[in-house]
Amino acid sequence: MLPLSRAARCDGPRMAARSSDDNSLDTESNPIFPALRPRIAFFSPLPPKRSGISDYCIWLLEELKNHYAIDLYHDSGYVPHLGESWYEFGCYDFRLFERRASMTSYRAVIYQMGNSHYHKFVYDTLLRHSGIVTLHDFCLADFHTWYASLPGAPADHLRCELEHSHPEHAAALRPLLDKGTGDRDLIVEACLKLGVHMNHRIFERAMGVIVHDPWCLKQISTLLPEYVGRTTVIPHGANVREMHNELRSAVRARFHLPKDALIFGCFGGLHPLKMNAESVRAFAQVAKTNRMALLLFVGDEAGGGAARAATNELGLAERVRFQGRVSIEEFVDLSAAVDVGISLRRPSSNGETSGALLILLGAGIPTIVLDTGTFASFPDDTVYKIRWGDDGIDMLTKAMLDLADAPPKRAQLGRAAQSHLRQEHNWHRVAGLYRDMVEHCRTGALRHDAWNGSDRVVA
Repeated sequence: MLPLSRAARCDGPRMAARSSDDNSLDTESNPIFPALRPRIAFFSPLPPKRSGISDYCIWLLEELKNHYAIDLYHDSGYVPHLGESWYEFGCYDFRLFERRASMTSYRAVIYQMGNSHYHKFVYDTLLRHSGIVTLHDFCLADFHTWYASLPGAPADHLRCELEHSHPEHAAALRPLLDKGTGDRDLIVEACLKLGVHMNHRIFERAMGVIVHDPWCLKQISTLLPEYVGRTTVIPHGANVREMHNELRSAVRARFHLPKDALIFGCFGGLHPLKMNAESVRAFAQVAKTNRMALLLFVGDEAGGGAARAATNELGLAERVRFQGRVSIEEFVDLSAAVDVGISLRRPSSNGETSGALLILLGAGIPTIVLDTGTFASFPDDTVYKIRWGDDGIDMLTKAMLDLADAPPKRAQLGRAAQSHLRQEHNWHRVAGLYRDMVEHCRTGALRHDAWNGSDRVVA
């Protein structure tokens, strides 16, 4: 987790909350406070939640605070690992939102929506109060299967959501739904194959929707053309970091990685959709030809059983390392200490983007991706693209060997990736686009006509 402001960190984990009553202070007689900015409400999980979206929001909030005062609303029952002390910031249990919104003139309400169960409080609030939604995952089938299994969820949630969004597929999926949410993975897999995205209610409720990639906008123009007008593309933000050889060596020493090894790195939580086991099988051929090659996995292993099984099956226990979940600071350091990144999604990827990929590219690490979904949007000179088919393992092996044997090519890809991120994905630009979205919604350009009560919470 990165702090919003190094200078403003608190010693403890609790955030410094400011009451909305502070808005009445006379700034002319209190010169220590800056002129008050418009205030927004912001809903998202934050660290210590195990979510890449949590880390994304830390960087985004760092930039948005230059434009707005912010009330951050978090899930009940926990306090984010975040310290802040600047005047125009508040941190509240989301259950206080309705009461505070009745007394506070919010410029906008911004929701960060993703596929994990951490977003239930976000979704529940959005259903009652419209706002701007950042849709991090275009397909929300995974979220809704989680939602249906959580306490307090309606017993027929999945069925109702499916019939509302995709009535044409309801009959095909009914046998799986009748078995209950115990077969979550099977339900999600079936939804992905049928193109059941379960995101219709997001578009219906939102004043405006932010997606990270033109691929998603293209899907919307085909599947939900009536909502194209309220959707905009704002790239996933990224930081560019220069890593000198001395620092790389220090990071490797800290994590007991051989100084001279050729390290391939897979970053982010392990999951079958990220094709970790396939990466192990492709690496097996690389390990035979390069005795200094290592494969490193960094991320939560909750869904990574197949990768460990493949490692043991192929006798690669000494050549494949599982670092497990680390802090975001350590994650960033390790990403800059590998030689080649691997960031895969099983086709079709259904619109998810990868913060881990952007961290690798920001460090100038040449990275292999599949030419599918949002990953195909990166310019060809910034990533090493491969297509997946029956010979997918062979193609991945070829790509790994190609980059292993070509340091100049690795350096060229890394420089091009960093240049692209500086231009298109820098956080200052991203925050400016968020500000534009807020102002468009405020003036009514993207306002949802059918929403009841939105004027009550948006100035």
